[in-house]
Amino acid sequence: MRRRARFRRSWQRGHERIDEACVANVEAVIWIMEPVRREVLLLHRIERMSYAEIGKRLSLSRAEVKTHIAGAVAELVIGLARKQREDCLAAECPPKRQD
Repeated sequence: MRRRARFRRSWQRGHERIDEACVANVEAVIWIMEPVRREVLLLHRIERMSYAEIGKRLSLSRAEVKTHIAGAVAELVIGLARKQREDCLAAECPPKRQD
């Protein structure tokens, strides 16, 4: 739970605050990730560890760490787009026009 609290604080730094619903959506996507991928993402983005440090800590090669981070970011993008689409459908939003 400590990491989750740290995750929330990291989104609220500075003058900007991100909507709690957005943070909840990001958390939901992160917590359904494969455990190793989630750990690598959190160590890199929240703990600010380098690829080499993460690799040493989790017994992974630098290339594996890089692959996990890229995959995690892709999962986030896809998961957040899916969540936004679900929320929009639930609210009966009109579809966006493609010009």
